[in-house]
Amino acid sequence: MKDYFYCILIASVLSAICSSLASGGLEKYVKYVCSLICVVAVILPVVRFFNGGIDTKPDFSAEISEYSAQDYISEEAKKRVAEHIKQIVYDKFGITVNDVSIEIYSKDNEVVVGKITLTLDEGDGKYQNEVKEFLLDTLGSAAEVVIFHK
Repeated sequence: MKDYFYCILIASVLSAICSSLASGGLEKYVKYVCSLICVVAVILPVVRFFNGGIDTKPDFSAEISEYSAQDYISEEAKKRVAEHIKQIVYDKFGITVNDVSIEIYSKDNEVVVGKITLTLDEGDGKYQNEVKEFLLDTLGSAAEVVIFHK
């Protein structure tokens, strides 16, 4: 209730200041806008009362992500690891990886990379074993390399 009176007081003072500063042809428009602000400040609590006490302030909690912080960290880690793997395979073999699937889990507040699956084009199938061995040597974890047949 205290906020309500402060709102009306501030709206009234601002209206008075704006009205005194406005001159010429704009004076009636300034008074009109200031009057609208005061009317909204007065009517808003009445509207809240008739709506069953529903708060008319915007609710920003709906914009909060559905993921927890740990889920967000895991998703970001997946993206970064996938991009890194695509880049190192391209740099080493000159082939483009179609898809990288990574299983990541959290253990003792650390992100651990589980299974890695790469999908290559049919034309790059000759590199399947080499890529698999390269990733085992480079990343230290086993990777499955799948050939995509069109």
